[in-house]
Amino acid sequence: MKELTLKRLERKIHLSKHSMEIYIVLSEDVTSLSCLFQINTTKCRILTYRKGLNFISQSYLYLPLDLTSMQKCTTADGSETFLNEEIQETYHSHTGAVEEALKKYAIPCKIKELAQTGKVTILDACAGMGYNAAMGIQVALEENPDCKVEVVGLEIDPEIIKKIQEVNPAIPAFKYFKKITPTNLEVKEGNVHIKYILGDAHETSKLLPEEYFDAIFFDPFSPKSAPDMWNKEFFDQMYRVIKRNGILATFSCARMARDNMAAAGFMYDDGPILGRRGPGTIATKWVFP
Repeated sequence: MKELTLKRLERKIHLSKHSMEIYIVLSEDVTSLSCLFQINTTKCRILTYRKGLNFISQSYLYLPLDLTSMQKCTTADGSETFLNEEIQETYHSHTGAVEEALKKYAIPCKIKELAQTGKVTILDACAGMGYNAAMGIQVALEENPDCKVEVVGLEIDPEIIKKIQEVNPAIPAFKYFKKITPTNLEVKEGNVHIKYILGDAHETSKLLPEEYFDAIFFDPFSPKSAPDMWNKEFFDQMYRVIKRNGILATFSCARMARDNMAAAGFMYDDGPILGRRGPGTIATKWVFP
């Protein structure tokens, strides 16, 4: 199907407390019919039928979030973030976006200590506007101005990348991210190298080299809003690309998230408590001599 004609039905149904929208997709082959069901904010299930409604196959399609309705808001430390009105979540903690980047990601992943080695590689999974990675760069260069810092950011939606130009967090290294746009996804300046990879992170992560990253800043929307970003398959890729002594940090301590981390091979512990009722999570590989 090269092009699809999409007709959205007005009626919504509710299943297991999740709002689902029904779509009808007509392909060029008039003998077939595909029904597209929105399962959550990022994933759709496609069921294909032949004439007579005989089921043929199902597949999944990951879609960019609809970020057309975003509202800028200010967090407690004065830094700005955005509220995604569709799923009613902000991109950063209300207690402070800059504080969260430092205390939930840079410090738990030991960026300061890594900088002493002369090179730090960071994977920013669901990078958004780059606050977390910018803080990682800042901490590394403050500790060792000669340190080489490489950041790879995985992001599905170009709209949130555009929002970089609308914010000015109190992170000096954010100046590098100001040069990132949906049409310019890579910046090399001095010892800093930043590269965004635009697309479904489940697929783009498969392109990354094995055991390459010292740290993974894992920062999707919550497991409740975006459960597919916390499944075992995605953590399998995180396990594959992190170094043997690397550290993954995330804001969530949800049971599903931790179970899937463990199933992928990580061992985990509580991370810092900051702006939420529960702690974050830090995870490392099981390493045997």
